[in-house]
Amino acid sequence: MSERFDPNSMCLWWPKIIDLGIPVPKTTIAQTPDECPDLLNQWMWAAIGESDEGIPSGWGVWFQRVQELADSIGYPLFVRTDLFSGKHGWNRTCYVPAADDLERHLLWIVHDGELASFIGMRHRAVVLREYLLLDSPFRAFEGMPVARERRYFVRDGEVICHHPYWIADAMRWYAGTPKPRDWERDLAALNEERAAEVKLLTEYATRVAAIMDGYWSVDFACAHDGTWYLIDMARGENSWHPDHAD
Repeated sequence: MSERFDPNSMCLWWPKIIDLGIPVPKTTIAQTPDECPDLLNQWMWAAIGESDEGIPSGWGVWFQRVQELADSIGYPLFVRTDLFSGKHGWNRTCYVPAADDLERHLLWIVHDGELASFIGMRHRAVVLREYLLLDSPFRAFEGMPVARERRYFVRDGEVICHHPYWIADAMRWYAGTPKPRDWERDLAALNEERAAEVKLLTEYATRVAAIMDGYWSVDFACAHDGTWYLIDMARGENSWHPDHAD
């Protein structure tokens, strides 16, 4: 199965971590059909008028199944592909307020994923996730809640390092999202790594390291009720790492 997927695909790492006793969002994965693994990419290019072949014949039936799975989780919904969420475009991408918005938001995710990759992303699944209310005092980019998030790096069974996910130099405001007056103060508070937090997330990351071969980044987000969730992973060599860190 692994040859069908990019090494960073959620289809590969998600089944390995869901039974580790780490909180995760309720998640359902709808893989593209074996007979048309490139269905998402083909649909996107046809939908934006860049393909003469038209909407793939299998799209309607398959997307109806995606809609049914989304309904089972409920709205608002967090949606992504197995490789990309486009969360910087929040209000038009991964945050889906209602069922009528799902297909349009997914189109933007696949489109932005293509632009984000030099060779294009091989999207092989749609991932439908419970929307988590995060510990977020302000918004940035296109309406994205900036939250208490962390990235841990693991290699060969051990935790190598950990860092706050959002840094001041990365903050931008687009598409009508107002720039908060006290965002730097709020971000500094979000990025304070407390001893109890580090102890807990190191334990969680160590569990992941024990069952994943090689070098990985593991991302956590803190919900409004204080629960830390494992929300994403990727190969370490493909993951952002702060320049100033060891």
